[in-house]
Parts: sequence; structure tokens; C-alpha cells
Amino acid sequence: MDGELDSDIPGAAFREVISSHLAHCERCARLEGQLRAMRQRLRECGASGVPADERPSDEFRAKMARLLAG
Repeated sequence: MDGELDSDIPGAAFREVISSHLAHCERCARLEGQLRAMRQRLRECGASGVPADERPSDEFRAKMARLLAG
């Protein structure tokens, strides 16, 4: 999935071996799907770890800072 597996099999042939295995192994196929979903979610979150549409607004952050400051 991320190109980090070492193999003596050349690239395209190795991908074919993996694809063939995933086509016949439900457990590995499910894991591969979960890993791809997690990778996509991490990309969406960016460096902050929170998707942009879920980050608090500047106004909200300022209000919370005032409330916490007492």
C-alpha cells in the first residue's frame, strides 16, 4: 500500500502478487481497506490533526480564552 515492503520480486509483479492475495483473503483485504481509509483521513486532517471544517472559529477561541482567563 505504501511501497515499504521489501521483495525480490520486481515492482509490477510484486503488486500483482499482493493484489491476488487481497482478492482471496478477506481478512487482509479488510485490513488494507482500513489502512487506506485511515491514510485518507490523515490527509484530510493535515498537520493539525483536525479537519478544517471541524476546527473552532477564531471568535470561539477568543471567547474561550477570555472565559479561561477569568
